[in-house]
Amino acid sequence: MNFTNKLIIAMAAAAAAGAIVGVLLAPEKGSETQKRIITKGRDWLSSLSDLLTQGKDILNATTDATKAP
Repeated sequence: MNFTNKLIIAMAAAAAAGAIVGVLLAPEKGSETQKRIITKGRDWLSSLSDLLTQGKDILNATTDATKAP
């Protein structure tokens, strides 16, 4: 795993952790906090899915480039 991949993963993890802490410390009712956690979780999973798709595409392009004669 190269530096760029590690950096992207670290940034995604830090963003997720920050979002969770921010939501949990927000002065709201429990039901509102739960809704925000669910929404943020879905947003984070969508972002992670996009990131993984991009990584897969880059890996496939790299693999194809190394196989070319």
